[in-house]
This record gives sequence, C-alpha cells and structure tokens, in this order.
Amino acid sequence: MGCPGARLWPNGIAVVSAALWAIEGLMIWVLANADRPLTVLLHVNAFGILLMAVPAALIWQPISLANAASFLLLGPIVVTAQYCIVRGYALASLALVGSVDTFWLVFADLIGFIAFGEVPTIGVIVGSLVIAGGGVSLAFADTEQRPTLLPEARDNRF
Repeated sequence: MGCPGARLWPNGIAVVSAALWAIEGLMIWVLANADRPLTVLLHVNAFGILLMAVPAALIWQPISLANAASFLLLGPIVVTAQYCIVRGYALASLALVGSVDTFWLVFADLIGFIAFGEVPTIGVIVGSLVIAGGGVSLAFADTEQRPTLLPEARDNRF
C-alpha cells in the first residue's frame, strides 16, 4: 500500500504553490493599478533574471539548436501572455481575473487532447466545466464596485 505520508509532501508543495500564486495575483493586481503594463513586465522579468542568474549558471548545460529555437519562439508567446495578464488585472477585479486566469487548465486539457491524443478523464472534464462555469458566472456578475488603488489606473495606457 505504500507509506501513508507519501502524498503529504507533493500535496503540501501544491498547497504552497497555490498560496504563492494567490500572492502573485495580488501583487500583479497592485502593480497593474500603479504602473503601466510594460513597466511591470520589465521589472518582473528583470528581477526574475537576476534571481535565477546564479543558480542557472551553476547548472548550465549547452542546449541544442532545436531547443534554442523553441525558447526563441516561446519568449514572445510568454511575454504576450504576461502582458494580457497584467492588462486584465488592471481592468478587472482580482476575484474575476484570478478565477478566469485558471482557464489555462482547460486550454492545457484541450491541447493535450488535440496534440497528444490524451483522453481526459471524467474528473478532468468535470473540473474544466467547473472552471469555465465559475469564470463565466463571475464575468457576468455585478461588477459596479471595482476597487482601484489609483483613479487614473482605469485609462487605456499601453
């Protein structure tokens, strides 16, 4: 049957990850309402590079040309996604954007099915429907009282 605590460690890591994602969402919401999206992206990515530079240098291994091409393609996709996240957090409530942000799980399921033939389990299908239903219901909920940090944060700055 295995060790009774064998799932404790991975589940604990998942809970810590969820808490960190929630803190990250709050921080992105604060920054998105205080500065322009491209400025937020510059700071977040620059600090990320500085944070990871030493650990990456310590374990660095050369990569193949195919992997380098994949990374070059991935870069603009990730930056565009980050920009959309920051803009969304500036324009909507944290509860709405945080909930809709979980739609990536639904898209990951669809990509897994289309690209890799991964047949979703009933749990995955139900979970995707719950995520989609929650996001749609929040999107159509009463959003008159949207808290903002700065009154000018609602403009359409690039």
